Amino acid sequence: MYTDFALRQALDRYRDYPSLALCYDIACQYWKNIGARFKLSFPDFVDAVSRMRYFVPKLHAYGHTDSCRYQYALDFATGVGRTHGERIESSWAEANLSGPSTSEMNAGHRRDVLAAYYNFWNFNQLVLLGEVSVGVGISTNQFCSSVP
Repeated sequence: MYTDFALRQALDRYRDYPSLALCYDIACQYWKNIGARFKLSFPDFVDAVSRMRYFVPKLHAYGHTDSCRYQYALDFATGVGRTHGERIESSWAEANLSGPSTSEMNAGHRRDVLAAYYNFWNFNQLVLLGEVSVGVGISTNQFCSSVP
């Protein structure tokens, strides 16, 4: 239920896109009955989830069966680029280092510190993406102007 609500919120801006992809650790199980769940809870989004393709991230695929690994592999999918589906988790190792200090903070201060950390992380990723894109002929200004 909570995952369905999170997906509904994420789809809000993109539900009219002709092609949608979801990369989720248990996508092979999550997609089952998603139409019925959304029909009951979020009827406006049933069409969007019916157009969605489901994938298991590469690092999580090793814990799945062979048939599941190939059926939900990003490697064999069109229109998703060369992604691994684990990008969101790449900051966790460094973020976990803040655990000892933030555990001593009150809730508001902890939230502010973690928000500052993730804002800094995202900013650095954008800067690095700009540096990489210059190497392939895309200016940082072109890229930043296309980000919604």
